[in-house]
Amino acid sequence: MAFPNDLKPKGSFDLIRIGNDNDGGYLVDKNSVLKSKSLIAMGISTDWSFEKAFFDLKKVPIHCYDHTLTNGFLIMFIIKSFLKIFLGKFKGFIIDLSILFDYQLFFRDPIIHFKDKIGCKQEHAVNISEALSRLPKGQNESVFIKMDIERSEYRVLDELIDNCHKLTGLVIEFHDADLHVKRISEFVKAFPMELIHSHANNNWSIGVEKNTQLLELTFSNHAKKISEESEIPNKLDQINNLGLPGVDLEFK
Repeated sequence: MAFPNDLKPKGSFDLIRIGNDNDGGYLVDKNSVLKSKSLIAMGISTDWSFEKAFFDLKKVPIHCYDHTLTNGFLIMFIIKSFLKIFLGKFKGFIIDLSILFDYQLFFRDPIIHFKDKIGCKQEHAVNISEALSRLPKGQNESVFIKMDIERSEYRVLDELIDNCHKLTGLVIEFHDADLHVKRISEFVKAFPMELIHSHANNNWSIGVEKNTQLLELTFSNHAKKISEESEIPNKLDQINNLGLPGVDLEFK
C-alpha cells in the first residue's frame, strides 16, 4: 500500500536544510523562517540543532517544549555519562558533556525551555493556543512551529488548523503514520498552508502494509515553486538513522 497523493507535494520548491545531518534536521522554506517573529519547538529531547540553526538565520524568541527533559532526566544523564568513563567510552562521555554545556549556554533569554507537555487541556497539557499566548506581545502572529511530540500531534491537529493564520510555516512529524493515513490526509486537505515537502523517517521499522511509521511533512505559504514535478526524495534529504535501511515514499 502506498500513501495517498494528498501527502505528496504538488511540485518542487526552493528549500533549505536546517538542523543536524541525518536525524534532527528538516527541510523548510527559507522565506518562512525570515518572515517569522518567533519559533515554537515542540519536542526537542537532547537535540536542539534545528533551533540553533533557526536562530542563526533569524534572531527571534524561541519557546521550546519538552516535558521529558526535566532536572531529574539531566541528573540521570550526568550519572550515565560518568559511567561511560569506567566502561572505556570516553568519546561518548565527551559528547554527553558537550550536550550538557550546550544546554546551559543555549537556553537563555530569548530562548526558553518549558518543561510542559504539548497536547489537549483534558490531559493537563499545554495546547497550541496557550503556547502562542506565552510568546512576547506582538511576536505571536508570525510564528514558525516545529512539532515532534511522539503521537500527541493527533490531539492538536484541529488547533493547528484554527491557528494557521498566525503561522509562517510548519514542520510536523507524524508517528504511526501507517495507522493514521486517513487522519493525516484529512489534515493536509483542511490545513490552509501548502504542503511543500514529504520525507520518510527511517528511525522506526516499516509498519503495516510496508508503509513507513514516521512521516515528516513541511508546510508554507511563502515557498518558491521551482518545478511542477515533485522531487521525492529531495537532493537535500538525508537518511535519519544510518544503522537502518532507508525508506522510500510511494504514492498512489
